[in-house]
Amino acid sequence: MATGRHASAVALSVRADHAAATMLSQSPDNLGVLLAKTGIMLQTDHAAEAIPLLNQILARTNSVAARLNRAVAYLQTGNYSGAKVDCLDLQKNDINPYYANYGLAQVALHQNQIGLAEKYLRLCLANLPPKSPQAVKVKALLNELSRKNGR
Repeated sequence: MATGRHASAVALSVRADHAAATMLSQSPDNLGVLLAKTGIMLQTDHAAEAIPLLNQILARTNSVAARLNRAVAYLQTGNYSGAKVDCLDLQKNDINPYYANYGLAQVALHQNQIGLAEKYLRLCLANLPPKSPQAVKVKALLNELSRKNGR
């Protein structure tokens, strides 16, 4: 049974998806709405369906947000080589390096490249406020990796 918070999030996602669909029916080439729709898809376990829309956006623009969403979609669908390419491209852009490095750490973990994952996680920490939720998450992951490797 869904918790109250989960049910509220699902209801909000459904409403947002309906609003995006309505807007796209009126303006099917609206890249901002397409991007918003892919964000909803990623949050509702529809990453595979988001990828063609993200490819469509990226064919017309070099949107950093679309590339980041596609990297996440690739991670969620197990396309680690695609995620790696997008994360490496994101490293060249003027975004917070945390996102690209975290994605590359996830790719490395899925490929059992623990040392490389730790390197990218340390790079994440270098670009985060020490007590931020992301930093806490990265530190916990680094500690878990150290415990697993007996360090």
